[in-house]
Amino acid sequence: MTKLKIFHRAQIFQNRDGVAAVEFALLFPVVALLTLGIIELSLIGYDYHRLGEATRRGAREAVISPLVPSLAGFSGGSISCKGASGGGVSCTGAAVSSSATMSDILILMQQVMPDITLENLEISYEDSGLSPPEAPGIITLLITVRLVGVTHDYFFLNTIAGFSTSLSFPDFATTILSPKLIGN
Repeated sequence: MTKLKIFHRAQIFQNRDGVAAVEFALLFPVVALLTLGIIELSLIGYDYHRLGEATRRGAREAVISPLVPSLAGFSGGSISCKGASGGGVSCTGAAVSSSATMSDILILMQQVMPDITLENLEISYEDSGLSPPEAPGIITLLITVRLVGVTHDYFFLNTIAGFSTSLSFPDFATTILSPKLIGN
């Protein structure tokens, strides 16, 4: 009888039926989570690239468009214009001259990244200090377009306990020297 018990136990440990199903059940959640994580990181990288490209396009448009602030009496320094909720624009250091320019720049940037809102957009105008020596009263502007407070809402990772629902991107900025000369 003892031989029969030993033989029976040996057969049980050698039987490999169902091993693949158990291994699949153990590994599938790990592989699925890894795959979804890779997809999510790819989406974040894609949004990061689109934000950079939108900022570059906005800066190029800002250089050729009418200025957002009024530069009457501007003798140097810096002027910053920000979008506000409801479509408003405010400038520090000057009055708003053309809020339509800010809207046009935003529309162009939204062609690349539709999630950008007016609240995310800032445009600053700064004296570059590069006035021509033959014209000492002329100001050459550095125009900076900046995106602030843009977030990426997770598509997959927010379903996992412990993950936040979104990721905040760093600020994106592009600065271009304006070919326009401002005279005092």
